[in-house]
Amino acid sequence: MFAIGLLIIGGYIVNYIEIPPHAPALMESTRAIGYSLEAAVADIIDNSIAANASEIDVCFSPYELSPYVSILDNGHGIDPDRIDEAMRYGSQSSLDVCGENDLGRFGLGLKIASLSQCRCLTVISKSRGILSASRWDLDEVNRIGKWALIQLDKEDIEQIPQYKTELDKST
Repeated sequence: MFAIGLLIIGGYIVNYIEIPPHAPALMESTRAIGYSLEAAVADIIDNSIAANASEIDVCFSPYELSPYVSILDNGHGIDPDRIDEAMRYGSQSSLDVCGENDLGRFGLGLKIASLSQCRCLTVISKSRGILSASRWDLDEVNRIGKWALIQLDKEDIEQIPQYKTELDKST
């Protein structure tokens, strides 16, 4: 179902419908933009730099039951009430004024860079001592056909392999 409304354009009232993109199609197609692993990791490290991190650890294991790449930092973290917005495709406009240390421009880098290399992106952040986490799982998005951002609770987070070894010391 599409949202319907009225707009005033040039003094005239016009009807409009809001047509959000089909989640599985957009998410799968943006995976093919052409990121190399190195460029994808660099794009995510840019977020750590923008968060004033003084330590950034890149860890990976292709040998686990579930291979992973994790990027952990000690930056200021994402506010719990902003983590879902950070996971939104197009979470900022290129017309917005960016901060001096903000390297992002379109609100797409984290999602597209990450999901170009994997099918599941989990962001866990600690801000003001509060832990929050969200996950894009492309298989689930494809299964239900919706923009279904999974929200993780403390028990879910504790199931993530790097949580106990690395995440407790990061943001």
